[in-house]
Amino acid sequence: LGKHATHAWVVADRESVIARGGGFTTGHERNQSSFRPEGFAIVAGLEFLSYHATRLDIPTNTIKPMIYTDSESVLSILVHRQRKEDNEDLREKLWKAVDAFDASWDHVKAHQDDTNPIEELSYQAQLNVLADKTASEIQNQDSPTVDIPDRPTILIDNKMVTSKPARTV
Repeated sequence: LGKHATHAWVVADRESVIARGGGFTTGHERNQSSFRPEGFAIVAGLEFLSYHATRLDIPTNTIKPMIYTDSESVLSILVHRQRKEDNEDLREKLWKAVDAFDASWDHVKAHQDDTNPIEELSYQAQLNVLADKTASEIQNQDSPTVDIPDRPTILIDNKMVTSKPARTV
């Protein structure tokens, strides 16, 4: 996936796409497995819903999003609440975002459009194809010029302070 993996999400009702978005997935290069962009997509999509629910004064726990993902590892984290050392920051964000809603989730097979015309795919598979297309569009944009670190960071004169910040300040 490389250093600048992308994620994308689609919010839709039963008939049409309401919104879509995505971005570059943050985190250290060693953590950029497919889990990270797939998990970020869910978090970002739910944060979009949460933001608009708050603006409309709708409690998020009354909203029942159905989350479709082609990532079995993300589904496993959601279902079993597994704890592992890698991607702990994302797991916590994922659980917090999902817990704010009355959410359900299900698996959708990835890349079904490789073997079937998109018109013949289920609606959920078509939305997955659209999310993949959106992530690819973002990937084809210029990569960010600044790496966003995993942990809180102090910048002084636009240089990252990696040790002894009190003395450096």
